[in-house]
Amino acid sequence: TDPRPCRAQAHATEESLHVLPRQSWAQPYVQNWSLGFQYHLHHEVLLEADYVGSKGTRLLESNFSNWFNQPNSTYMALGDNLDMGFQDALDAGILAPYGITQLPYANFEDVNCGGTVANGLAPYPQYCGLTNNYPTMGNSTFHSMQLTARKNSAHGLTFIAAYTISKTITDTDTALYYPSYYVQDFYNRKSEKSIASFDHPQSLKLTWIYSLPFGRGQKFLSSAGALDRLVSGWQITAIQNYISGDPLVVASALGTNFTPAVRSDVVSGVPQMAKAPGLDVANGTQYLNPDAFVDPPSSPDNGYPLRIGTSPRFLPNVRGPGHLNEDFGIIKNTRISETVGLQFRADMFNVFNRTGLGNPDTSLGDGSDFGKVFGPMNGPRIIQFALRLNF
Repeated sequence: TDPRPCRAQAHATEESLHVLPRQSWAQPYVQNWSLGFQYHLHHEVLLEADYVGSKGTRLLESNFSNWFNQPNSTYMALGDNLDMGFQDALDAGILAPYGITQLPYANFEDVNCGGTVANGLAPYPQYCGLTNNYPTMGNSTFHSMQLTARKNSAHGLTFIAAYTISKTITDTDTALYYPSYYVQDFYNRKSEKSIASFDHPQSLKLTWIYSLPFGRGQKFLSSAGALDRLVSGWQITAIQNYISGDPLVVASALGTNFTPAVRSDVVSGVPQMAKAPGLDVANGTQYLNPDAFVDPPSSPDNGYPLRIGTSPRFLPNVRGPGHLNEDFGIIKNTRISETVGLQFRADMFNVFNRTGLGNPDTSLGDGSDFGKVFGPMNGPRIIQFALRLNF
């Protein structure tokens, strides 16, 4: 008996088909919940702690939009035989272990998108492809603890400090066509569940502005005239961001015959990081351990993978280098008259001129470059000046 779905020979059009399954009309939705408290301290300091969570259901999973006619990944074990003519494979008994003893339909060799074993093993071989334009198959969960401290003061200092620890798990990352996140198997979508491509478990953001206590009405040098115009109206401000590194996916060097992509195998017991100090732009700085990742087993002639890789969609315990950035500003407001004022400001982006490390090469197909970082995370320090007349 043939374990595959039934076919309709009359529908053999040698064309691709766009479909909209009935369940696609069920709209995506997200559930949100939160619980928090606030506490007001002395000196105008407000502390806030919140648990925030959400769950996404029936999310668009465009990773698989074009793979509704993918042959079952079990057939990957056929390797080079996937390129054989279907009738030749039947005659040689190659498909018998899979319970396949006849052509998909009577004139398959005459009306099809290719007469190979790979073509014939598609669920609907009479079509060259099936595209679901609204694949609402995705799910996600998000949990976070968000801590915030705020200070609003008449004495010159205002700040917000926000720290978040969180985790986002999903099998889809975007509703747009087409993310290249190396999904492997339409028939095992649970294996695509991992941290999200935008998951950053720790984030600290500091925002503050301080008005210097000089000039008229302030604690020091409170006077009028030319001296007041010189020393009053000065402010310093900064925005500081410290965020965990980006999630990483390790791609196999092997090509595919009928699956979207193939990820690497993870070598058990081998450390996945081999971070070297500094940044070597010419030769690369080793970040990932090349001994921790290998290609799945492959066929001898064409190098087709014989199964999907064991690596998750995004590695759970190894990330790219963290993001560290500080922007700083100096502002001087000068009152010329009751209705006219002059503002000078100097803004410094990446004020400490941090280079950092960019993300490493994560494709095994790049040979000795795999796992190395070849560029910085941040651009150079930028300083810009501005002068504005307000009236």
